[in-house]
Amino acid sequence: MTTQLRLLPLALVALGSCSLQPPALQSPLRDELAAADSASIESATRDCLAHAGWKVDPIGGVAGGANLVTGYKAKQQTTVYVYPPPTSPRITGGPDEDAFWDCLGGALGAGRKKK
Repeated sequence: MTTQLRLLPLALVALGSCSLQPPALQSPLRDELAAADSASIESATRDCLAHAGWKVDPIGGVAGGANLVTGYKAKQQTTVYVYPPPTSPRITGGPDEDAFWDCLGGALGAGRKKK
């Protein structure tokens, strides 16, 4: 039992070092989202959902001050909420897929560098 108590602080340190933040709050995506306008974020969200295999609803919506982008895949639905600045995070929701978030960061970063 004393061994278990000694290992508890190590387990807590290991747990604390894991990133539990949503992707939209992690750098560099957080910075790209902060610098982008809402229309660019919505466009990139639609493109990246489609790239990740989601069928994107062409008609968006509005809820709680956010523009909605909804996608469907098989029997799943995902909704990305795009908030206006200075809200942080600028987006919430979305699929739990690295491919989507990587695409979004790349699309926003590429768009900013071209200006």
